[in-house]
Amino acid sequence: MIAQKQLRFKVSLTSEEITAHSGLAFYSEFIDRIGLKELINTYMPKPGSNRGYNAWQYIHPILLMLIGGGSHIEDLREIINDYGLRRLTGLNRIPSTSTIGDWIRRQGNHNGCECINKVIDETNKWYFETSSINELTLWSDPSIIEAEKESAKMTYKGVRGYRPVITTFKEIPIIIYHEFRNGNEHGGLLRAIEAAFEKVSEGKRIKVAVPVRSKLHVPEIGYFLITG
Repeated sequence: MIAQKQLRFKVSLTSEEITAHSGLAFYSEFIDRIGLKELINTYMPKPGSNRGYNAWQYIHPILLMLIGGGSHIEDLREIINDYGLRRLTGLNRIPSTSTIGDWIRRQGNHNGCECINKVIDETNKWYFETSSINELTLWSDPSIIEAEKESAKMTYKGVRGYRPVITTFKEIPIIIYHEFRNGNEHGGLLRAIEAAFEKVSEGKRIKVAVPVRSKLHVPEIGYFLITG
């Protein structure tokens, strides 16, 4: 028989706002300190009226949802209904999930992707300038994302989905280039590598790691010094 012991804490009701996602407040503070809000509102399209939501009011909850482990638009309800987290992170006015979904589709159908790429480039530029790492190993390879959407095509792994090309580095956790593609599209690896060289800061020495299965032939593979 298990001995009964008195618990050393008491449970009671409270009318105060509490949150189960308090850790997200630190991420919110970080992305605010690096100036991401200003970049978003500078490069992303402006609202159609003075009563509309600006780009940051859409992207801020999306970022918190993704950092918190969400993967679907409906997961935003965890953020919307968490009034304790909203108070901590300044989410005083937040769109509904359907409104956010409509906004994302509008950005995809217009120039939203070009605008967000400018934000990513500016953020990466700041990272490079503050990083003490001067020698980088560049890696570029497609990544399979399974999807059940009608537009998704069959991939070489036998599942329907998308096959974005992603270029990143071994030494620092940033994505320097990406290109969204359907599951049956191939190629584009050379362009992904060239784009990385265009965006890396001056004075950074990088080498390229090419996947073994790749048919890419680049005789200049080795060490490169980015100069003006």
